[in-house]
Amino acid sequence: MNATTLEGWQFNDSSRSSWDIVWTCLTTIFACTWTILHQSVPARNKSQALITAAKLWMFAFNFLAPEAVALLATEELCRVRSLRSRCNAVQASSDRKTHEPDSWLYSRTKPLVAAQGVDDLDLYAPHMEWSLPQCWVVQMGGLTLETEDQWVYYVLRDQICGFIEAGVIKCSDFTDREIQDRAKADAFAKAFTVCQSLWVTVNIVGRAGYGLPITPFEFSTLAYVVCAILIYALWWDKPQDMTVPISIGVPYTRSLLPQEIRSITDASPGRWMHRRVVPPKQSVGSSVLNLGRRMQVATVDTPRKLNRSYRGFTLREETIVNTAAVIHGLIFCGIHVAAWNYAFPTHAEQIAWRVFALTALGMLAIYYLIAQSPLVARWLKNRGVSLPEWMSNYADPVGTFNKVEIFVPIWCFLFYIIARFGMVALVFSSLRALPSDAYIAVDWLASIPHI
Repeated sequence: MNATTLEGWQFNDSSRSSWDIVWTCLTTIFACTWTILHQSVPARNKSQALITAAKLWMFAFNFLAPEAVALLATEELCRVRSLRSRCNAVQASSDRKTHEPDSWLYSRTKPLVAAQGVDDLDLYAPHMEWSLPQCWVVQMGGLTLETEDQWVYYVLRDQICGFIEAGVIKCSDFTDREIQDRAKADAFAKAFTVCQSLWVTVNIVGRAGYGLPITPFEFSTLAYVVCAILIYALWWDKPQDMTVPISIGVPYTRSLLPQEIRSITDASPGRWMHRRVVPPKQSVGSSVLNLGRRMQVATVDTPRKLNRSYRGFTLREETIVNTAAVIHGLIFCGIHVAAWNYAFPTHAEQIAWRVFALTALGMLAIYYLIAQSPLVARWLKNRGVSLPEWMSNYADPVGTFNKVEIFVPIWCFLFYIIARFGMVALVFSSLRALPSDAYIAVDWLASIPHI
């Protein structure tokens, strides 16, 4: 049978119908884009409608650009690892200060000293280091302080080191087990995703082994599976579906907080909420308006120039993030390139597929060169290499972006989006006429060794 012979929509009279292909691919893509969502811990004033809307928005974003979500996961993992290093360093310093009689931390621990040895109980928890799940909770906004008069303060990621240094928060105040208790990941959904993804992957490999055509829809599904695996690995320690924050008690009322704590909380007074007072629920509409106001303040009312270190990453972290962004994109688009010689319904569609695939890959390569050039220049300058005058600004981490760094990535992003949507359109248009061998299912019984 000629593999290039095209046939229209096939029903159940074939060994594999068109609906079998569509249904298998859609369910796999849905599973890979929905079950990997790891949302931040919502505040008390967020309504269930707003929480659901945020999750649906993240799902839609993951469906349209899974490689971008993989990049987001990479950035978050870099921030969490950096946060863990800083927390452990500050924790060690805070532990030393606790034993100094002149510090207010020593007075705070006196009750424990007096109770030490009662009923042969050791009230001092052994020194531990901050773990990745604990730092993920801080990154997600899932850690709060609660005063004796029931005021609750939501701790920001940039404030955690200050609270550790002040002795308010220790790594022993909450454990990984408590985090797992609040994380309510759907084990059935994850198991379904793993089984469905494995089944689709095995079928694609089997079709390749038998020389049967693999449709663009199946190539696209395989790309989603690979991205889902990468995101799962990056968010492995991140709690999923954690809706209630972990609260740490502070032995003071809000009005009598020590100056060391007050100086931190006064920077963000809006983070305070009272447990007995239920704040008004934020609706979806009001949240969109608030987002618009914040964007107006950030871009119009108080505009500021971004420098190259605006993300707060080190040179090594910036390189890792940029490289990961390109690798995620190359993997996702590279799998689509595998359909280079696929028999599309028309020759024009085949050419369009090749153009879109090469355009996406080319835009990723250009973006990487633009993003990585300042980092290479900084790396050379740190090693004493004399740079030309025109590269001086590139090597400055606090230097502002020039026109090339601003407009070239924007155009690359636009062309990349056009190429991605073009490939999506061709994936669905190819279903109207598939190669006849595409409707032949793999005979797995013949593949299994038997007598």
